[in-house]
Amino acid sequence: AGFPQEPTWRKSALTHPVRRVMVAMGVSRACYAEPRCLCGGSLASPIIDAKPPGAERPFHRQYLLQGKLGKGAFAQVHLAKMATHGNEVAVKITDLCGPRRSQGGECGKIDKRVKWSVENEVCILTLVSGVPHCVAFYESFVEGLVSYVVMEKCDLTLLRALERGPELTEHTLARIFREMLWALSGIHACTHGLAVVHRDIKPDNWLCSGADQAIKLCDFGLAEVLPRGGGELRGVFGTPPFMSPEMLGARGYGAKTDVWSVGVIAYVLLLGEFPYRPCAAAATTMKAAILAGTPRPIFGPAAGSGNPQPTPAARSLLTAMLNRNEATRPTAAAALQFPWVASPASTQHGRAPSLRPVLDAAKRA
Repeated sequence: AGFPQEPTWRKSALTHPVRRVMVAMGVSRACYAEPRCLCGGSLASPIIDAKPPGAERPFHRQYLLQGKLGKGAFAQVHLAKMATHGNEVAVKITDLCGPRRSQGGECGKIDKRVKWSVENEVCILTLVSGVPHCVAFYESFVEGLVSYVVMEKCDLTLLRALERGPELTEHTLARIFREMLWALSGIHACTHGLAVVHRDIKPDNWLCSGADQAIKLCDFGLAEVLPRGGGELRGVFGTPPFMSPEMLGARGYGAKTDVWSVGVIAYVLLLGEFPYRPCAAAATTMKAAILAGTPRPIFGPAAGSGNPQPTPAARSLLTAMLNRNEATRPTAAAALQFPWVASPASTQHGRAPSLRPVLDAAKRA
């Protein structure tokens, strides 16, 4: 039997309190939880309670860890198999000691900020699991000073899938960006009047899964829920080349910051370079260039690159998503109505040129 398409609710240290809140709200498990009591909670939130060494280890009874898929500062992602029937999953394993352990010190208790980050991500995953083109969340555990977040296992990263594909044209990319925008429109319009902003949209956080290589959004570690009543988020998060001007300008921002980031990915994959390219390639100079808006993007191939011109339909969506005015930039749902992604077949005339050389340039950007 395969995994369900909605979270399972076993009494693990993280998911049980989430379920309790959902039940109190009268929300079924197929719907979404109210995250403000959890995702926006204080650092003293009681969701994670460390078990002493030698205590019950439910994760290791149910899953068999396999090889490492990736790593971050305090977390690793591993392949795992269900002990009962061998289904493969991805497991994000976080050292709750945080910097204490990484700095070589003794670790006997949980770092409150790492704990809060894990709790926040689990709450966000609970909200978005089941949204089309988002990685599914199954359950989570805490054993001792380690947390385990069990999610859908995908096959390839986006760039690896593009490398392995038989061809790469605008038509291929139109399907990919349609699915990206579907994912964003879904998380930006969660039920109960909530909207999740990812805040770290970049190629590494898009995976491909299944025979049709469906696009899946992952890594909600920096995501946050927009305040009710039209409130905005603040703070600079994510990866510099994909940050929006409103985020870098220390202004409040909303869900359209994610649309900007998808626009940057589209620019790179269509043209082989970032829209804003400072003379010195560094995080600080990239942020300064995006904030200042110079040098201005040309929305066409660089002189002498030999790369093909984007079609008018692709360029129309590209310029809209990279509109520096957040107020007039389209939402993800509105961007889905642009002809390039809404009906890509109608925007293609003749044989589309290969974008394989552009992909090679994009990997060097």
